Amino acid sequence: MHVQGSADAGAASEREEGGAVVVSCREARGGTGINATYTDGGAGTVFLKHGGVAYGQLIINNNNQTHYATGGYTPFVSVAGTVSSAANAGDTALSVNITSTPLHNSAAFNQLLAGLWLRPDTSVNSGSLPADNLVTVAGNTFVSTTQSQLTTSPLLAPVPAGASFKSADLFDVYNVVGGAITQTNGDLYVVP
Repeated sequence: MHVQGSADAGAASEREEGGAVVVSCREARGGTGINATYTDGGAGTVFLKHGGVAYGQLIINNNNQTHYATGGYTPFVSVAGTVSSAANAGDTALSVNITSTPLHNSAAFNQLLAGLWLRPDTSVNSGSLPADNLVTVAGNTFVSTTQSQLTTSPLLAPVPAGASFKSADLFDVYNVVGGAITQTNGDLYVVP
């Protein structure tokens, strides 16, 4: 979203008027459960991003609703699995076997993963995410029940066949409050 002020053409001196966006959210939460059979829903989420932060703030709040053992959770779109064939630094394609649930094992999941951050080799851990060969998924295409093709930003380092991979969610601030429960197959990072 882009908001831009406009020039005041009628004034003697040129000036621009500011643009504004106001979003008001009183509450975002899951539905209230009645009992263990009719359980609660996953918590509501609010994502805030402005020009002063790199990754944004995610707030997940269930407003202290009663949570039953079989109740709802807030899932992240995420994947994990193994790399099917080796890739070189600079490559923009990665063949993978997704083993996490859901398996993303049909064409119905094509392009669902676009925008995800991905750690293509989780054995690389330098303590700095960019140095860990972090890439962005531009698109995904189902190939077979055991293989998907990911289009990524250029790989920063080689990735061997058989390497374990995971998606990664990056935030400046991550708040889970009010009894909320989240679920992911990937990694969550709060970047300082």
